[in-house]
Amino acid sequence: MTNPERKKAFIDSLSESLRAQNLRYLTFFSDIEDETGRDLAELRKEEIGKIISANYGLLTSSKNLFIGCIKRYLVWSRENGYVDSIPDIGDTCIVQEDAIREKMVSSPLHLQMQLNKVFHPEKYETIDCVGRAYLWMAFIGIRQGESLRLKNGQVDLVNREITIGVNVFDMPKEALLSITQCVTLKSFNSIHPLYGQLVTRSRVESDIVLRGIKAMPTVCGLNATVIKKETDYFKPSYNTIRLSGMFYRTFNRERADQNPNFYNLALELSEGKDVSARTIKRKTVNLQKDYEEWKNAFRT
Repeated sequence: MTNPERKKAFIDSLSESLRAQNLRYLTFFSDIEDETGRDLAELRKEEIGKIISANYGLLTSSKNLFIGCIKRYLVWSRENGYVDSIPDIGDTCIVQEDAIREKMVSSPLHLQMQLNKVFHPEKYETIDCVGRAYLWMAFIGIRQGESLRLKNGQVDLVNREITIGVNVFDMPKEALLSITQCVTLKSFNSIHPLYGQLVTRSRVESDIVLRGIKAMPTVCGLNATVIKKETDYFKPSYNTIRLSGMFYRTFNRERADQNPNFYNLALELSEGKDVSARTIKRKTVNLQKDYEEWKNAFRT
């Protein structure tokens, strides 16, 4: 990071609420300036756009957060005499397609293809089926916390349905084998890293679907499993895969001549959270933009 004293003075100048918000995103100072070797206030509009696209350009809400923080820093730098002029980055072109293709999928078949590249084949019945099922639950639309608490009795393998309260989630056929293994297997095979031999290890005694060999599922544990499988071309998270599934189902309804309802999507993503009507309205607008970006990314 260049000019750290200047950055500290900027943070100190913010109101208490803005300071708390901007401290969470302070890493972009280091990310951007380490890449360019120049202070953020000295960069051109195009340079800022490219860097945000590469690091923060997946969702409209994320993009807006970073652009808002950068704009505050640019204005502060001009007002305090560090630069004479600043670029107008309000309409900065953020190319999201590469980030979308890395972190999202276009369909159940696409997700299965990506999972097959990074996890052990399902036929070996290893603990990798838990990581697969975790991401399938995301694609199906299940909230992250609910996926950890899901019990075997809530999964109907015959009708390919998962029931949580009054909600029923349909399983794509591509998801069936991984989830079936998590529901039915009492043990997992481990593949010896040197000899390739299979060793059987019992699972934790429970009826929780995503339980492992040593412990019950946790968000940190399952997220770590997914992160370990990241590659240059596939960097999923529970939230991005869940959004992929929502957009896939929206796209199918759109093809059936049903108008997409982004307000309902915003409500679904906000379920269980105390959010205002204004926040829901903003999410609705952002989701519509993100949906169009998602379609464009996978159109070719």
